[in-house]
Amino acid sequence: MEVADRPGRAWASSWEVFEGGDVNIEYMYAFTFSGGDRAALIFRFDRPDAAIERLRAAGPQRPGDVEAYHRIAP
Repeated sequence: MEVADRPGRAWASSWEVFEGGDVNIEYMYAFTFSGGDRAALIFRFDRPDAAIERLRAAGPQRPGDVEAYHRIAP
């Protein structure tokens, strides 16, 4: 999930997608892209299929694999 790189706001925006649902976040990693104002959140869910449905319905931005690689590779 790609979000704005603002302290506290990235987590809050992602939490709203899963609030009140039947999906639990087991853990999360976050990292920023060099030279930008965006951050990536990487999740592990107890029910990945249900989590993917919620994410698609919410419509958050997701960088493609190649795009993400080029952003973090030197």
